[in-house]
Amino acid sequence: MCIIVIIAQCNHGERTYAKKCKHEMGVLAHAVSVLRETQGYIEHSDQRLMSDLIKFYANTEVDIFPIYNLRLHGNDVLDPLDNPYQIRFNNEVVTLWSYGINGIDEKGEGDDIKLIINVAPPEKK
Repeated sequence: MCIIVIIAQCNHGERTYAKKCKHEMGVLAHAVSVLRETQGYIEHSDQRLMSDLIKFYANTEVDIFPIYNLRLHGNDVLDPLDNPYQIRFNNEVVTLWSYGINGIDEKGEGDDIKLIINVAPPEKK
């Protein structure tokens, strides 16, 4: 089971940006979920997880990045304002965030748009 929570703090002028970020982070959340289901676990450092996601999908029949128009720059996926999406992995929770309109990495706070994904393995019956 994958639980997704999206937190967005934006005013009227930022809605288009926030909507695009939410969509792109939803695609990335799905990518993380598929990676977990395929590998059965996620044991990556924050710095390697995004890179490993890109490599994982580049080596599959369905590379989600061009399909969903996600823009890549090296080992980064760029948000609508050309800032790299950030990712943090902590135990069974992955947090993705965009720098927000101000372009400052506030670690998912302030005007950043944040998505939280629970990647705990399914409970055994």
